[in-house]
Amino acid sequence: MFTIESIKKSKFTLYKELLVEHWGILIFIPAILGGFLQLFKLVEMDFSYVRFFAVEQVVPDGLLVLFLILSGSIVIGSVLSGNFKIKKIRLGWNFKNLFIFTLASLIVLTPIFIGIAIGISSEGLTASLITFICKIVITIAIFFYLVSLRYLYCFRNKIHQDEITDSDYLNFIEDMQFPKFHYFISYFILGFFVFIYCIVIPLKSIYKEANNFRNIKNEEIYLNKVKTDLNIKEDLAIEYFNGKYIFLKLTGVRGETKYLVLKGEGFTNLLKEK
Repeated sequence: MFTIESIKKSKFTLYKELLVEHWGILIFIPAILGGFLQLFKLVEMDFSYVRFFAVEQVVPDGLLVLFLILSGSIVIGSVLSGNFKIKKIRLGWNFKNLFIFTLASLIVLTPIFIGIAIGISSEGLTASLITFICKIVITIAIFFYLVSLRYLYCFRNKIHQDEITDSDYLNFIEDMQFPKFHYFISYFILGFFVFIYCIVIPLKSIYKEANNFRNIKNEEIYLNKVKTDLNIKEDLAIEYFNGKYIFLKLTGVRGETKYLVLKGEGFTNLLKEK
């Protein structure tokens, strides 16, 4: 007789089969991410510049976003896998205990603050990446700190951890997951500002640094050629290059800015341009 036995597959095998089966969707993901990123950049300069959208750059931009998402996920996973147990916190809703707890938290976070300060004061893609990672870590740490404060306040009448029953602890966790309306509004507003400061601003800085040209002579030759051929007197700098179009930023004496949009081939085909 024949018997059918269930075959247990490892997670690696399951992930591999998933990738093979849905490879088309996985290729489409960087294109979507890159498309949104380029769209935001064009809209940031002017909404009408959306017509200069270039398909050529969506995959490279999408891979950059995907890399940052994976890096952030690894950092978050590494931090969350740490041995943080809220039940080890010393109970006591008083000035002395809160001061010691806050001071200890600041000491632990000092290297992260130093990393953010170095990243902000420095230039370059590496500095922007360091700032991005440090801000993610500091966000998680602040979240743990606020949850700990809420924990101390909720059990302010307790002296020892043994007095907190499993039922009390589960109620606390449930209250954190499903907060009351006024708490929910506070969490939403705080989360929004944290998202802007810790995610949007660093990503914008990283994207800007990734699009800056370094150690390439083309930029100097190209800008001088454009200023000479078009008789431009304002300061000229490359603002954005999406492969198909190049956006040049003109800055006047009084600080007023305008953009000049040209075909991108001229930046690399200097010898063929007349």
